Amino acid sequence: MTDQTKHIRNIVLAAVFAALIAVGAMIRFDIPLSPVPITLQTFFILLAGILLRPLYALGATALYIFAGIAGLPVFAGGTSGFAVILGPSGGFIIGFLPAALIMSLIVHMRPGNKASAAEHAGHLHRGALSPLFRDVLATVAGTLIIYAIGYPWIVLNLGWDWRIGLGRAVLPYVPGDVVKIIAAVLLAIPGRRILQGNARS
Repeated sequence: MTDQTKHIRNIVLAAVFAALIAVGAMIRFDIPLSPVPITLQTFFILLAGILLRPLYALGATALYIFAGIAGLPVFAGGTSGFAVILGPSGGFIIGFLPAALIMSLIVHMRPGNKASAAEHAGHLHRGALSPLFRDVLATVAGTLIIYAIGYPWIVLNLGWDWRIGLGRAVLPYVPGDVVKIIAAVLLAIPGRRILQGNARS
């Protein structure tokens, strides 16, 4: 596969993940006393972060956000517009960008400049992190980044006390995010095999 073909393929994958993030936003469950619903957005953000290369993971999330700002109903509940970004949930949406990039950087970091044939075959360099551990580390880091931006954003946006914000905008979402992390890590195993198989064909 030529470099240009790989680039086109990765752009298509980024567009597919942007669409999946939009679909995930339509699946929502409201939380009492919180304006931020539980959605499957973050699940697909996690998958994009650990399956796509850094620039394409960032591109997938950026495409999703720009589509929403442009007026497409891709934000939670079919909403759209820049007002959503400025609203209480805007910090979580903005957090998708650095989260996807950092996750992909963690997953694709290498002990050297180039991966050896043994590593491509699934074997590890001495001292290298296992793919499973990197996936777990990446998804946990990505989730924390989203919280780190979204939590103070919603607290300042709504004028909440920090403890109230913790109880309304963080703690109720932790169990669901743990499930999303586990599901993303497990699905990444066959997902990576499929993508690698397509890349070789």
